[in-house]
Amino acid sequence: MRRFIGWDCANKTLAWSYISVDTEILVKISTLIREMHRVINVYESWDSLTGATPQDRNNTFISSMQGLQHAMLTTIQGFIIYHSYGVTDVLKGRKLADVSPVERTKALWSFLSTHPTIGHVAPDTTSIIEYQPPKVGSAMSAKTNVAASAVSHQLMFYYVNYNPILVDPKLKNTIACSSTMTYESYLAAEMIKRKSPREARYAARKIHSKENFIYLCTMLGLQHIIKSVKASQLDDLADSTMQVVAHLVSTGAIVRPSI
Repeated sequence: MRRFIGWDCANKTLAWSYISVDTEILVKISTLIREMHRVINVYESWDSLTGATPQDRNNTFISSMQGLQHAMLTTIQGFIIYHSYGVTDVLKGRKLADVSPVERTKALWSFLSTHPTIGHVAPDTTSIIEYQPPKVGSAMSAKTNVAASAVSHQLMFYYVNYNPILVDPKLKNTIACSSTMTYESYLAAEMIKRKSPREARYAARKIHSKENFIYLCTMLGLQHIIKSVKASQLDDLADSTMQVVAHLVSTGAIVRPSI
């Protein structure tokens, strides 16, 4: 298991996922599948001369497969373990424009340094922080993004001793839990509804991350996490988790079984 803390950067909806990820899950699943095949082969080639009855054969097979099924479920549900997660308004209800950059920094420091879990993470934790550029959008219509960009860099400074890694906000949109849940699929649907390609891309990125997060949590038996967050903030929490998974996939850190 490898430990990460993923951050979706904002002042009003700062989201984090402090998790452990089993980067060898594919190897473990492959091993269990091979064992299932072995049990099936033994069952199909059962030698009646051993003296065992057909009922013995069936009981042995059922018991073995039930054990492997339990092991498979345990392995899958152990892919991600949450130590802490949430979405918070660091400014505690105040409007961004009413809070100076210095006060925003103090508010973020106060939140982090007093938090019982994420304020002092384990030494082997890697920090995956969403990179927020100073400006967003095309050159002709770029909008300033200084506030969120400052949070990104402040988090990097706070976790400087925990291997901070800045990741592109779009990285999470390169992975999908199924062939029907790709970013491109959501973009096509949003292009029909939105007034502009820019609006469609933004909406598709958020929906893609959220829907894949919901799917992943459901598969891992983590529905309580989905229910514990406000619906309006679920996409923020999703981003903080999915960018960790996307980083592991993009860097090849998820170990693949040897052929």
